[in-house]
Amino acid sequence: MSINDKIKENRFGVRNMYVVCSEHLSEAIDEFIEVYEQPPDIYELDKVSFTDWISPNSCDFCEVPPKYLVV
Repeated sequence: MSINDKIKENRFGVRNMYVVCSEHLSEAIDEFIEVYEQPPDIYELDKVSFTDWISPNSCDFCEVPPKYLVV
């Protein structure tokens, strides 16, 4: 499965990714594990590129620029 497939919402409209700053990375991982009962894949945003998605300007938990994609 490609990263572009992973960042889309699942068929039930449930969020299956987090875009977070360093401070909120552990919180995003914990939430992901709670929902999906498995560890997520974690990507540094500045080290990956996307074809159909543009990274948000702020963390999902605060207004700091995001550093990680958790999917």
